[in-house]
Amino acid sequence: GMKQKLVDMIAKQNLAIPSHVLESMTAGHMEKTFERASKMGVNPQALFSQLMGKPQLLSKLQQPKIMAAFMDISTNPGNAHKYAGDRETMEVVEEIRIALGGAAAAAAPVPPPPPPLQQPPAE
Repeated sequence: GMKQKLVDMIAKQNLAIPSHVLESMTAGHMEKTFERASKMGVNPQALFSQLMGKPQLLSKLQQPKIMAAFMDISTNPGNAHKYAGDRETMEVVEEIRIALGGAAAAAAPVPPPPPPLQQPPAE
């Protein structure tokens, strides 16, 4: 089915995903992630095609610290503050949120815009 296709697609990308992350990306975990995504009005297929169109983003996401941060934040959005000091990680997470927004927009009526990020005051 669709999920198997996605899993195959992920496998074919030969992403250098660390094994502990792969273990958490088991079918059961993917089910839950997809389920959660669907509840949020995100179409996992749409999200995936958004990510596929952003190879730089995908390659950054392969960095273990970024992947771990992303998994952490996607499991518990309140944990985002733990990474606030890590600009690279936050930029990737933000880009994925935008991609998620694009995937959500493809699957749902227009959601309210996310709150603006706290921009540091201009010099």
